[in-house]
Amino acid sequence: MKKASTVLAAILFIAVICVAMIAPTSAAFAEEQRPNELAYTVSGPDTSEFSINMDSLISYAKTLVGIPYKYGGQTLAGFDCSGFVNYIFKKVGLALPRSSSEMGNIGKEVSLAESRKGDIILFGGSDPKSRPIGHAGIIVSNPGEPVKFIHSQTSNHKGIVVSVLDGYDYFVKRFVKVVRIVEKED
Repeated sequence: MKKASTVLAAILFIAVICVAMIAPTSAAFAEEQRPNELAYTVSGPDTSEFSINMDSLISYAKTLVGIPYKYGGQTLAGFDCSGFVNYIFKKVGLALPRSSSEMGNIGKEVSLAESRKGDIILFGGSDPKSRPIGHAGIIVSNPGEPVKFIHSQTSNHKGIVVSVLDGYDYFVKRFVKVVRIVEKED
């Protein structure tokens, strides 16, 4: 009897694991099948393509405003700048490099005037004369609007905030470039 209950428990455990592995795939498939007027195509590092709703992604990112800055952080307990950007895109299945400097080597560079929701904005570090990338955020505005970005800010450990580029001289002086990793479907 003891052996039968152990076998039954093992079978139940395996069934639960199988369901857990299949459920995210099914949910992702259902998400892709839904009509989406704001669809974007993402080409990930593995060259697979899938669609996301950029407005939903940005809305989700904004729900995290106020989470504290944490050096090396990449969880809801606290984020550093690249940890936050990485976390947001990981939510839609897109794996990005972990560091802001490495994020400068992905995607397609676009002008600041052409930047739109979902583009990654990159800045130099704390020395305005030094150009190596040391800070990253996600654009939350569209072309023709003042450039706004969401990021995890270190000064005064503010954490996740939305900033307007033109209103923040600190970032204007350190701006390096904008990269696009998500293309809008026509």
